[in-house]
Amino acid sequence: MTQPKNTSHEQFKEITGESLPNQLQDLPLEDIHALNLIIAKALEKEENGYTRLFESLAVMMKYVPNFILHSMIPKYIEPNIAAKITSNLNTKQVVGVASGLSAAYIAETATHMENQKAADVLHGLKRKLANQVLEHAINTSPILALDILIYAPEQLLKEASFHYQAQDISDGLNCSKRTDILKKIHSFT
Repeated sequence: MTQPKNTSHEQFKEITGESLPNQLQDLPLEDIHALNLIIAKALEKEENGYTRLFESLAVMMKYVPNFILHSMIPKYIEPNIAAKITSNLNTKQVVGVASGLSAAYIAETATHMENQKAADVLHGLKRKLANQVLEHAINTSPILALDILIYAPEQLLKEASFHYQAQDISDGLNCSKRTDILKKIHSFT
């Protein structure tokens, strides 16, 4: 049984992030579907390898003192990779490591983390650092910061209210949760 052509093309675009190349446009639907499956399996296999790598790095981080990690992490680990590693650590461990990192690095990492965990980490940081992280996240990625703040306690929402006053993010409010949390944040001003 064949899938409609546009579904196979959409699936290809979803998997690769690219439109189906012109050279492949004339392939039979079965071949396009087979190509989609091959790409998906290859990506899954690669992702499984990365998942094991992130798990291993998280285990290693547990045995390296934080003061060493504070100098190594920003130099050798990109924030999006750090976010993947944090998914294998508990919040207390992440806060311990994050406490010695720059607000900009923490903010960038937080925008790549699971929103609940990012909110928990922000809540666990000292107030001054958490406020700096919030300010940086809101200034550089206001919509992603909103997604994190959906899970944040009221104290962080009050801090965020100072930074969202000058932000115009009406284009990114395509979600009722975002609209609701922004209203709640603005209620503190």
